[in-house]
Amino acid sequence: MFRKSRDEHGHTEEAFFRFISERIREARNERSMSQQDLGRFLYKTGKVVSDIERGRVHVDLFDLSLIAEALDKPISYFFPPFLTEGSEQDLSPDERELLLFYRKIWDDKLRIAALEQMRGIAKIDIQAHLDQIRDEFEEEQQSQDPE
Repeated sequence: MFRKSRDEHGHTEEAFFRFISERIREARNERSMSQQDLGRFLYKTGKVVSDIERGRVHVDLFDLSLIAEALDKPISYFFPPFLTEGSEQDLSPDERELLLFYRKIWDDKLRIAALEQMRGIAKIDIQAHLDQIRDEFEEEQQSQDPE
């Protein structure tokens, strides 16, 4: 089924497809989607999805693009890191998800509004963090003050 040869990085075809299969299962579970639901999106049965996730069937690029769309993931999410080094793989899963949703916004005004909201949220988060640090510092000072 798999070639046993290795590429210049020592990766095998089997490891490549196993990684993709595991990522599909992880993303599907993360979305709380059944194999049957994903299968319907792909015009396939739940058994075929099960076979894909178990590595018994190789997913082709067309189906992988449909899977990525169904699971709201960039297609690069499903590729092993050695193929995408220095790209979105350097981002956390949450950061990749934010980027994916941002890229789905076509209207420039909506993109600007989304960025402004993120900036506002970041400012609130930074201020809350600074307030927490200040409160902890004041508590520590009071506990050390022998009054």
